Amino acid sequence: MNIVFRCDASIQIGTGHVMRCLTLADELAHQGAKCHFICREHEGHLIKLIAQKGYDTYKLEVESQDIFNKKNDNEPVLFHSKWLGSTQEEDARQTKEIIKTLQPEWLVIDHYALDSYWEKKLRPHYNNILVIDDLADRKHDCEVLIDQTFGRDEQDYHNLAPNHCEILCGTTYALLRPEFSKWRQYSLERRKDNSLQHVLINLGGVDKDNITSHILELLKKHLYLNHVKLRWLWALPLHG
Repeated sequence: MNIVFRCDASIQIGTGHVMRCLTLADELAHQGAKCHFICREHEGHLIKLIAQKGYDTYKLEVESQDIFNKKNDNEPVLFHSKWLGSTQEEDARQTKEIIKTLQPEWLVIDHYALDSYWEKKLRPHYNNILVIDDLADRKHDCEVLIDQTFGRDEQDYHNLAPNHCEILCGTTYALLRPEFSKWRQYSLERRKDNSLQHVLINLGGVDKDNITSHILELLKKHLYLNHVKLRWLWALPLHG
């Protein structure tokens, strides 16, 4: 089974879209699927990481600002449109050139700057589409939609997804790496001791505004317990 992922990482976008797609790809590959990734070469992309994990990776160049002046009037302007590095029209054209030979059974999309406009243009070249989202702010044309947001309800996608779409909402469908399950029971056992001994700070894969340092300063000022250990996970260095 061929599965194609269309997702991006960058200093602006962060790493979460690619990382959760990799989590899904790892499990699908374990079950025998052949996974491919299509990513645009934004500053801070994770294309090298994807390739190191053994997945076929196709690169799209970041387009010049001129292409936005040629945007089709029918193309919607999304809140995160500028994160794409291209118009949806051009992105769909470039993606089509890649996947028309692969003819994937599933196309997986995880991108705030893509919606049903893009998805419909690729329809002739895949059998099914799965969308990973957590905004519920734009329309999709898909068979399955996953939104792992805590408290998310299927009704949040009313009129945003077709009637035939299977909508999987809430933390039950969280895309977590196997190690989270492995350490779950150990973590629950530790919670039985309510004493505060460790504080873990993690702002994800990107901290472009250096929020980590502000948090450390505040904790240093207000946390007076000498026995408490502060630990933090630094953001990943983003490069090719």
